[in-house]
Amino acid sequence: MEDPEHTETSLNERLQQHLDDYNRYSGRLYRLHLSVGTSRIEPHDTAALEQQMQQADAMLYERKKQKERSVIKGPTHIV
Repeated sequence: MEDPEHTETSLNERLQQHLDDYNRYSGRLYRLHLSVGTSRIEPHDTAALEQQMQQADAMLYERKKQKERSVIKGPTHIV
């Protein structure tokens, strides 16, 4: 049974929350961004490591594309 505290989604959400907190309170004139790609390996899975890495890499680049569409280009003002 999967532990909901440790799913890829919950881990990504926790990473993003920590990064958002850092950006909010750091006082820096720039914001840090993070994109993560994951690939789940099940016990019965026989996929090669290279294939798993390709899946994670594809997810990473898809998330980067999504962020590029939502990130405002130019100076960021910290409030």
